[in-house]
Amino acid sequence: MMELYQEVLTYMFGHLNTSEQREALGAVIREGVNAQCFRILQEIRAVVRDTTLEDPQCFEKIEQIVSIFEQYALDAGARHDFG
Repeated sequence: MMELYQEVLTYMFGHLNTSEQREALGAVIREGVNAQCFRILQEIRAVVRDTTLEDPQCFEKIEQIVSIFEQYALDAGARHDFG
């Protein structure tokens, strides 16, 4: 499926006549990628905020993820009180 998608994108880029058309298509693709990244961050934040999960072995990794959220002033929930 992904290979076909890549082939279609390659075809589309190859048949655009102007730089404006290529820039417009690039903007649409960037918007889609940004939206997907936002959905991924929402899912990660939901896992970090889930107070029912307990796994001491993952403590350090979770702390690093939460620290990234905090670096950008994003609330990852009340579980990050390691201080």
